[in-house]
Amino acid sequence: MMLRPFANNLNRLDSLYRERPYFAGVRARLLAGFILLVFAVVALNVVTLLSLQSVHYLTRITGNLTMALAALVSLRLLFRGRLALAGNVLAIALIVPANAAALLPLWRVEPVSVAIKLFAYNVGFLLMTLVFASRRVAFALLAFIVVSQAAHYYTARSGSLTIPGSLDFASSTLLHDGLQAICVIFFLGTTVIRMIESAHHRSEESLRQTRALNENLEHLVADRTGELVRLNGQLVQLNEDKNAFMGMAAHDLRNPAVQIRMIAETLELEGDYSEPRVRAELATIAETATRQLGLLNDLLDVTAIEEGKVALRPVVLDACAILRAIHADFLRRASAKGLELVLVEPPAGAAGGLPALIDDAAIRQVLENLVSNAVKYSPAGKRVWLSVAPAPGHRVRFAVRDEGPGISEADRARLFTKFSRLSAQPTGGESSTGLGLSIVKRLVEGMAGMIGVDSAPGAGATFYVEFPAA
Repeated sequence: MMLRPFANNLNRLDSLYRERPYFAGVRARLLAGFILLVFAVVALNVVTLLSLQSVHYLTRITGNLTMALAALVSLRLLFRGRLALAGNVLAIALIVPANAAALLPLWRVEPVSVAIKLFAYNVGFLLMTLVFASRRVAFALLAFIVVSQAAHYYTARSGSLTIPGSLDFASSTLLHDGLQAICVIFFLGTTVIRMIESAHHRSEESLRQTRALNENLEHLVADRTGELVRLNGQLVQLNEDKNAFMGMAAHDLRNPAVQIRMIAETLELEGDYSEPRVRAELATIAETATRQLGLLNDLLDVTAIEEGKVALRPVVLDACAILRAIHADFLRRASAKGLELVLVEPPAGAAGGLPALIDDAAIRQVLENLVSNAVKYSPAGKRVWLSVAPAPGHRVRFAVRDEGPGISEADRARLFTKFSRLSAQPTGGESSTGLGLSIVKRLVEGMAGMIGVDSAPGAGATFYVEFPAA
């Protein structure tokens, strides 16, 4: 129980110097212990002096109380984080008063006692100074000790009091040789302290480098972990694409093959090889093979785009002429489904047929896909509009608008991703691979363009693509 306050203060001291170098924390602990030792020595000296009532005991008690006050100030500074100042204050307070008091006339009657005490005090306090005080203060205090001891020596020898020869020789020897011993001890102590500090600095530098290496390793591990996570995500995505492809291929590639086989088996079993029957079945086979070929083409396009094998070469082309050609190509298909395919003329003043910087084959594939979707999802009796016009930012916009079911918010999130099949169904039983819009997006971006859609459920949809104008 008695040691608990001491332990609490020691923990407080450790927490105060935790952020500083390790050597500073050790010095703080040692200084606190030395201050407590000073308090104990002062208390013992005071009790001894009061009990013995020796000569000049009031002067001695005053000196000891002064040491206690200096120790108290140093302790306060230590617990405020002022380690260097605390060591300097304690060193000055212990060494200066003791050496200055030795010059007082009242001590000349006992030169040997003064010489012994000075030597003992200076050795102990000087070692303390080397550990806790700054280097400048330590050298200044050494100089003060040399000057004060020399002054004491010559004062004792020139005094009017006659000192027996043996005492005179003893005091002179202690002061003279003791001074040499103090200087030797000081420089040895300085060397040892410097070696300790140098070793400490090297260990701190090694520790800092080790921490830096650990941080770098942690960053590398984090980067590698991030790369592995990304690769894992890519592998998961590739696996999902593979599964989607396998599911789509198993269904969409199998059905046309089954249908062609059934037609062949029917013709073989029934034996009806009349021209009308054969022509009808051949037409069905051709349509089925066309759907199958379209699926294979989509798969080949996706593979070629992802492998970087599609080389787009944008040149200046007439956007209006391209749109007229697409309109002419889809007129019969739209009419067969009961749709009106409307070509919107460009606005008046559009110079030169709206030249745009696009790739001929890629823009035709993009527009064919958009018009094909509009026809595929529009019910009979509706209209589909094709238009091209200037857009802000010196661009040209192609747009395809239909009166189909529109696009829901849930479908928008996966509209341009691979193998995405929307909730809306083709109105004529057409097939859909879910690859068309993803191919369109990659082709448009490859021509420095952008693609977008405006739609609301039940209100149709308008797909548009924009490219730099020439």
